[in-house]
Amino acid sequence: MLSSLKVYKGNKKEVGILMNVSGIIKPGRLTLLLGPPGAGKSTLLLALAGKLANDVQVSGSVTYNGDSMDEFVPQRASAYIS
Repeated sequence: MLSSLKVYKGNKKEVGILMNVSGIIKPGRLTLLLGPPGAGKSTLLLALAGKLANDVQVSGSVTYNGDSMDEFVPQRASAYIS
């Protein structure tokens, strides 16, 4: 689940990369992420994976089964995959 996610490049001038992105990705469903070049598709996927660069600031939250991505343990998540 994404809740009002905002991602900023950490330099002198704030540049919004993703603003007010929200949504729920349901298990067992195919989800399409579509947009023009530079729209933030890769940045969104990196945020979901918890793999954003250190100089990027994030406000909002990304959760997986109720756990924040800071607490995400892939081994525990693999129990949901059959």
